[in-house]
Amino acid sequence: MSSRVHKGWYLFFGVSALLLIVAAGLLQRTPGYMDADYYYAGAIQLGDGKGFTQPFIWNYLDNPQSLPAPLFTYWMPLVSLLAAPGWAIFKSFTAARSLLWIVAALIPPLTIWIGMRLHGNSRLALLGGCFALSPAYYFVYLPTTDAFGLMMVLGSLFLITSGEQDQPSPWLVLGSGILSGLLHLSRADGILWFGAGGLWLMVTAWRRREQQARWLVMLALQLVLFTLGYLAVMAPWYVRNLQIFGWFFPPTGSRSLWLTRYEDRFVYPGSMLNLDHFLTGGIGLWGKAVWAALLANLQ
Repeated sequence: MSSRVHKGWYLFFGVSALLLIVAAGLLQRTPGYMDADYYYAGAIQLGDGKGFTQPFIWNYLDNPQSLPAPLFTYWMPLVSLLAAPGWAIFKSFTAARSLLWIVAALIPPLTIWIGMRLHGNSRLALLGGCFALSPAYYFVYLPTTDAFGLMMVLGSLFLITSGEQDQPSPWLVLGSGILSGLLHLSRADGILWFGAGGLWLMVTAWRRREQQARWLVMLALQLVLFTLGYLAVMAPWYVRNLQIFGWFFPPTGSRSLWLTRYEDRFVYPGSMLNLDHFLTGGIGLWGKAVWAALLANLQ
């Protein structure tokens, strides 16, 4: 059993992943489905200098009153922010995805790195890199304008920084907070990473309580650093939401609790999405959706 992976393997897997993603991406002439379409539309708006506005109504969850309407009241903006520079310079779908392709190419090297940190077996780590190089179900989504690759990379980096916190470093704690903010800026459910990171800090501090007399003070400082890192990314977004909606989160968040299928995102008016909607025939549909998601994940 080898206890290290030569640096050349990381480069090989990164370059191979990039070539595969580019090859697949060149076969995609359009985003391909509604979420990716929205991210691409957001990138065009930002790249053309029109700001966080959209000249169309995408759904009714935020109760739009007029056009142009605010961008990203349901989806989060980081994918479009990364795609906007490519569009701004070259005005093409291919260019808009260039930064996202580079990000997705980091998935196999990071998989190898995490494998080495977990078990130290280079053969198993390289095997994990091979699986990451051919991600089957997700391969069709990585080359388009969506958050899958972004979440995989940011999530991997979060696990790497958090995994070092048995020997806590202020910079790692701050970095974990920044990564949790980027994960939230990528997807609305990314806020769970912020909660998970705070919980992990508390668990590791509790484990060290007998070796560290002032462990509660250290925990408090770590939670402050972690939160500052998160807010360094998310505070501007919360300020924007306060200005538009009068609250930190758009109204779409509470209404999406009552979604029973994808099409419910486009119910009009959005106020129809409530507990009654969920209970009236909705639980069965919700159960089917959960089952379908489980089968898809098992792939």
